Amino acid sequence: MANTTETAKVFNCPNYAGTLYSATPTQTPFLTLIGGIGGSKALKTTNFKFPTCSLYEHPDASQPAISEDASLTAPTPYTYVRTQEENITQIFHETISVSYDKMANGGRLSGINTAGTSNNVPSELDFQTARTLEKIARDIEYTFLNGIYQDSSASNTARKTRGMLAAAGTQLDAKTAALSKQMIDDIMREAWSANAQFNDFYLFMNGTQKQRLSAIYSSITGFALPATRTESGVNITTIETDFGVVKIVLDRFMPDSAILGADLSVIAPVEQETPSKGNFFREALSKKGAAEEYQIFGEIGLDHGPSFMHFAITNLETASTDSDDSGEGTDDETGLE
Repeated sequence: MANTTETAKVFNCPNYAGTLYSATPTQTPFLTLIGGIGGSKALKTTNFKFPTCSLYEHPDASQPAISEDASLTAPTPYTYVRTQEENITQIFHETISVSYDKMANGGRLSGINTAGTSNNVPSELDFQTARTLEKIARDIEYTFLNGIYQDSSASNTARKTRGMLAAAGTQLDAKTAALSKQMIDDIMREAWSANAQFNDFYLFMNGTQKQRLSAIYSSITGFALPATRTESGVNITTIETDFGVVKIVLDRFMPDSAILGADLSVIAPVEQETPSKGNFFREALSKKGAAEEYQIFGEIGLDHGPSFMHFAITNLETASTDSDDSGEGTDDETGLE
């Protein structure tokens, strides 16, 4: 099974019978949770640069010491100066091309060809369009988590949106140490001290760290085992912390060595529409031969909100461990930034 960058033709894109399945998972948990493409949470922009927040801050709280005499003179003014954080939209662009001959040979089947079976793709163009949209969604999911910001001041420089791992204001470098409850406790406290609010907070992680997290919390003294003797297993999906409830999400697009803590209450996709066309639209390309050719075009970026609302643990150990490993670590194993 090898995809091709050529036009879909009779011999490079054969037809088969049988139920269709994707050999590549198409779930995009982060994108889905923030509303998806064109969802109700999506923001609109007519400028590829957009603000993610405008910030002001108070001085440290203190007890005033103002005498009656001093109160007769107005104090020196204190002015709150605002700053702005920003991100950028980027282009997602794909082409679909199906030859006329390919479209005309929908009844030609390859592989097992039993009497009564039929082509599992009645419309090659519709199939290729749907798969292309899945590819774009997967690329957006990866970008929104892992994207590295790149500005553009010329038409030959690609814009790149900043993803959540880069946007997280509190960073903990695990220095290849195994995930531990101490790490989670430490970064939660550090994020809270940096003014994170934990309104709608999620931890996103890949398979290795998800298994380790379940092992850590299920090994804590007092963890309740199932009452039945016919069921077993642990799947930690929520953690009650001193700073609020944290929900756990398994995401294939997270690096296996990292965990993202994100407050979804301040996150939204930002879409930049093409006038009279919308966003992520399909349109026909100029005819140059005996094929139907279309392009799908869209521009989208990530509004990650204030950076202090999120955290990331990076450079975690990825080697498998015994299921009874409690993951308890010490403070000197990691480095908070």
